[in-house]
Amino acid sequence: MPYFKSFGRDFSDYQKRTKDFDIGDASLNGYEHKKLFRNNGNGTFTDIANAVGADRLEDGRGVALIDFDSDGYPDILIRNYRMKAALYCNANISGNNYLNVRLAGTKSNHDAIGAKIKITSAGKTQIREVYAGSGFLSMSTLTQFFGLGKADKVDSLEVLWPSGAKQVFKDIPANRMVKITEGKNEPVIEELKPRIPREMVAAAVHEREAKKAAH
Repeated sequence: MPYFKSFGRDFSDYQKRTKDFDIGDASLNGYEHKKLFRNNGNGTFTDIANAVGADRLEDGRGVALIDFDSDGYPDILIRNYRMKAALYCNANISGNNYLNVRLAGTKSNHDAIGAKIKITSAGKTQIREVYAGSGFLSMSTLTQFFGLGKADKVDSLEVLWPSGAKQVFKDIPANRMVKITEGKNEPVIEELKPRIPREMVAAAVHEREAKKAAH
């Protein structure tokens, strides 16, 4: 029986003309150029995959975010079908600041699935929701990543727990991991220690840019 298969696509309306949509025993998934979209902060996004070396053609199936090298910036892991996985390390050559948040529920479920985190920094507000499952057979870390630009602190951090409880914390310094336990008034604030020296990361970025320029 003819069929089509794909991962993460939605054909919402083809006017039910199945005889015109029959593509036979074929696949629409795999080997597309990867996309990496940067939030421009004004409601638009820019695809920067080619510019940062993420524009590849492996048959990607699952994607997950994780801070692989413990430098505070999210890295991207892609699981490819019958191929080696690809790890895209975030070198953060911009020098921008961050805040990472990890929740632990008590009245709510332990992993805080369903909790919402709202931060305000330098007049801008960001919201994250903790959820399980981020793609086909994949799941990102439960740590929530917030980019702060050049701001050196978070003015306000608000957590709305699945239980209905609400907690608010003020004046949290940038470039920290913040661990919040439901019901506790004081979060644990830690500085991260990168597993890979920044000098090695900078050298790898320089080498990549040199290869691109040579081509």
